Amino acid sequence: MPQRIRIAPVLAALEGRPVFNEIALCHALDEFERIKGSDAGQVRFFDLRGKLKTYPYESVSGFDLCLRFFDLQQLAADSFNDCPYGISNGRLPPHDCDGIEELEGHLEEWETFWEGSKFRKDLIAHLSGYAKDLKKVTRIVCFGLGRILPRRHGYPGACYIQHLAACAIRDVLMREEHHGDGIDKKKLEIFVQDPDYCDTCKKILVDRLGVNVVDGDSGFLEVNENTFVISVSPNICVRQIVTGITFDKGGPAAMLCDEINNDGMEHEGVEVTGDFAPYTTDPSAPWVAEYKARCISYLLNDISEGKNMVFGALGLYMKQTS
Repeated sequence: MPQRIRIAPVLAALEGRPVFNEIALCHALDEFERIKGSDAGQVRFFDLRGKLKTYPYESVSGFDLCLRFFDLQQLAADSFNDCPYGISNGRLPPHDCDGIEELEGHLEEWETFWEGSKFRKDLIAHLSGYAKDLKKVTRIVCFGLGRILPRRHGYPGACYIQHLAACAIRDVLMREEHHGDGIDKKKLEIFVQDPDYCDTCKKILVDRLGVNVVDGDSGFLEVNENTFVISVSPNICVRQIVTGITFDKGGPAAMLCDEINNDGMEHEGVEVTGDFAPYTTDPSAPWVAEYKARCISYLLNDISEGKNMVFGALGLYMKQTS
């Protein structure tokens, strides 16, 4: 019998809850910290029904163990898996980018490009117009914005510019919230998470942009209802995770992320074949769509820039204060 994507049974097992929740996620992160550096053993994760189950794992020489997150669609396509967490060997240790001296000329060029971009102007205009009514933001957390080295496809400095966008958001929020005297106030902190950051990336991000680089997947621990989340085409299901762990609080304060244009249910019942891969790595879900419905939304898009594209089609979602 052909295997089909069965989302409805997964949602039924969840009983109105999202796949990810804060307690299970924190437990998974603790378990992963416990086994890091080991060769083999067992790990315990919460399944969809909230029961702790034991799973074996084994490391492969030359690869780093990594914590995997299985989104709603992946669980729906695998009737044998009822746990949104797993351990794999799919990550090579990051190699260094060019040295800081080699990158400095690029950084100045990319900063100039960003300062003159239409995307920046639109982002600042939309955010400035709503910032005073936005639910209070106490931190900005970025996921998977990428390494600083020049990209081969699209605009070379895209990843660095995505980090600059986070800084622009910080500056707007501080200016609007503190009415111009933000210099005497506590600085709005930015946290960035990406397992591919090398030492050069981290030094540039910390020294030049003043952000905090977090280890592993611990950026999720910084997310709450007062967080502004930023992600651009990440390779894990960031939108499902962050709206899941803040579900009881109505989701994060705001998100700049891939456009939320469906509820993730469009492939229910579709047959799974070797050639069929209907979902991105950051698919939507019913609770993600519910989050969008609670927000003021703007679409930001630089696809028409062609080889100078940095972001693609993103949505800016800002939760109302009441």
